[in-house]
Amino acid sequence: MMLTCTFCDKNFTSSHPIDNSNYSWFYCSGCDVSYKMGSDYNAVITRLHVPFKDTNYGIDLCHNIQETHVIKLPHYMDELILVILILPYMTGITPNNCLAKLETLLTFS
Repeated sequence: MMLTCTFCDKNFTSSHPIDNSNYSWFYCSGCDVSYKMGSDYNAVITRLHVPFKDTNYGIDLCHNIQETHVIKLPHYMDELILVILILPYMTGITPNNCLAKLETLLTFS
């Protein structure tokens, strides 16, 4: 099955199954976006990766629970993800505008 990015319509460049679950992460290197998908290949989370001021953030669009999470991504695999903000589900966020959205959210939080 060919899976494509919803932002650029290119095939995903990599995938990583999550141990002991029915989910996998798929990554689009062209957009710097990850998708957490179930075994039915429906996206549960769309994560926009946003580097900002020497820190890697993510904006998680959590489709099933209709929330948006702003997270701080760890530098090392053994570190935990830090949830900074939990917001109502946001639309209109793209790889092209996610940095501006993150700056606004961090400024007013």
